Amino acid sequence: MNRRSALRTLVVVTAGVTLLPSCVQRPRKAAVAYKHLKLNGEEEDMLAAMAAIIIPTTSTPGAKETGAHRFALTMIDDCCSAQEQAQFYDGLQKFEALVKQKEGSPFLKCTPARQQQWVATLNTGKNLPDNVNAFFHLLKRYTIEGFTGSQYFLTKVKVYELVPGRFHGCIAVSKVSPAIDN
Repeated sequence: MNRRSALRTLVVVTAGVTLLPSCVQRPRKAAVAYKHLKLNGEEEDMLAAMAAIIIPTTSTPGAKETGAHRFALTMIDDCCSAQEQAQFYDGLQKFEALVKQKEGSPFLKCTPARQQQWVATLNTGKNLPDNVNAFFHLLKRYTIEGFTGSQYFLTKVKVYELVPGRFHGCIAVSKVSPAIDN
């Protein structure tokens, strides 16, 4: 073997070793690392899309813009039991497999109309495995809780007042309670 062919082989092998990791498709990591939930980026995006269907964006921000899906995942990770977390993740996997089986593509690749139909099917809960129902109801519950606890909701939609509320010092009793007559 001469020196030129040895160098050429060395360059080809080095280039192959350098380019090989970029050819392997690894799942994208989730934006937030959770302690107990092992989600990848695609699953987090799917949950964000489902939250956006549960509380859509109109003239006001929806669940995705207020970060309600991240609140839901944090609550499931921190406040639910290990059994509920396992049911949630198992339901998520079964739902994704069900969508792939029926549609031939993942949930995120479906059209927006089909995504809405899938969420409507989940909302009814008919003809679905128990873990899929548990998964969706946990997601829905905490998404709504996250949205109604968001800064936008509490400052623009339903203005939050600290307890005990406003103090109205000098008001006639008859104005406060119309049932009391002087």
